Amino acid sequence: MVCTCASVRCASSSLLPPRGGSPFADPPGEFLFFLYHPFRRHFCFCAGSEGSRRIWRAALRDAIRYRSTELQRRDSLEAEAFLEAVRFYRQERGRYGAGDLLLGLEPEILGNVLMEDLLPVLRSQVLPSIRGSERRRRQLWLQFLQEVYALILGEISSEFEGFQKEKEKLRIELEKKIRPDLDQMLTLKDQIASKLQGWANGGKRWEKRQKICRLKKKPTH
Repeated sequence: MVCTCASVRCASSSLLPPRGGSPFADPPGEFLFFLYHPFRRHFCFCAGSEGSRRIWRAALRDAIRYRSTELQRRDSLEAEAFLEAVRFYRQERGRYGAGDLLLGLEPEILGNVLMEDLLPVLRSQVLPSIRGSERRRRQLWLQFLQEVYALILGEISSEFEGFQKEKEKLRIELEKKIRPDLDQMLTLKDQIASKLQGWANGGKRWEKRQKICRLKKKPTH
């Protein structure tokens, strides 16, 4: 599965990735690149050459972009309303420029937004209690975030699935209530359209008769 809300960065033995440097004391190769996710385990890839690294980076970026924008490409009122509701929720809290937070499917987006709410609390209450070297503390912190995110994503996915089933049930019930009235309205529309067409045709015939009468009454010399 391709991760959403992720980014691809390059690194080599002489060019280390930003924000913390290389995770390896002895890099496994020269042409490295990393798949970063803010709340999931990071991945390291080793290519055989600079050209191969460029190809793999481009392929991963395209795959992530395609997978992450599925909701935006859905072209439905439901998807548009969902994204707008998330934007409004964040704007009410003074947050703008969602960036990668609105990438992914509905449960992933909700999980990203909830993690955004939780991060300040987790940093203030959990991070100070993690002991060890800087590298060890970073590893434990990322592992903790991954476990929290997995728990949140699992709960949200389950709740969202139940919501989708309930929504479909309500839609079917609403259609059953509306369908008789809708059929009646469509029948009435057809009747009115038929009458209007009949009046229009009758008017045309009347105009034709008047024209014929005028021609017959026209004096001849």
